[in-house]
Amino acid sequence: MLNKAPATKPPPFVVDMVISPPSPQVDDSETAGAALARLDARMSDNSEFGGYFGFGPPHYNVGGCVAINGHYLVLTCGLNRSIDKLQTTVVEVPPRPFTR
Repeated sequence: MLNKAPATKPPPFVVDMVISPPSPQVDDSETAGAALARLDARMSDNSEFGGYFGFGPPHYNVGGCVAINGHYLVLTCGLNRSIDKLQTTVVEVPPRPFTR
């Protein structure tokens, strides 16, 4: 008789990243430190997202003009009228699987 290894459940994965509001409007007079949007990630099994948010291509963090603080996208520089459009690219980075 062969003993079968018990079936293991695959690890959860990110199925949706939510940015609220999805296209934040930033006033020209907005100051550094202002929260622009909230970032959340929904997992395939509804568990809590254990990874972190970061920046990626093509816009990254707009030359350091935005940052991520916990679950918030925040402005790190004062805006002026010379900035026509503020675009950034936010990505979720899942936790690394535990290995021995």
